[in-house]
Amino acid sequence: MWIWEQPNWPAFHWNVDTIAPLLRDVHFNQGLLLGKSDYEDTKQATLDSLLSSILYSSEIEGERLNAASIRSSLANRLGITEEKPYPIIEKSDGITEVALDVIENSHSDLTLERILKWHQLIFPEGYTMFNPIHSV
Repeated sequence: MWIWEQPNWPAFHWNVDTIAPLLRDVHFNQGLLLGKSDYEDTKQATLDSLLSSILYSSEIEGERLNAASIRSSLANRLGITEEKPYPIIEKSDGITEVALDVIENSHSDLTLERILKWHQLIFPEGYTMFNPIHSV
């Protein structure tokens, strides 16, 4: 069952006393893992994690993306030199920029302006299959 299929979506409730110790353990183990890996391993793991997240999120929506193009775009944004770079299409750059904005600015307000900017990046041609996109 997908998260959005839950009967209480999107109003979730949880017990902080149950989750907090688990999160502390995860953060502790994450620190141990990062301490044992070198910088290049960490960058590569970040790239692989972001790529999987983008591809699977799009797949949920029924859209298949060009994984090689997304990977090259992510590598460029993260400063990773790839042995065999793949040509990047404009849509891949837009999707990558949105994903990184969501992560890097997760504490920023979700404004209409920000959402419309994301739409421009994801749909560089200015429309979707169903409705045109208008930006302000």
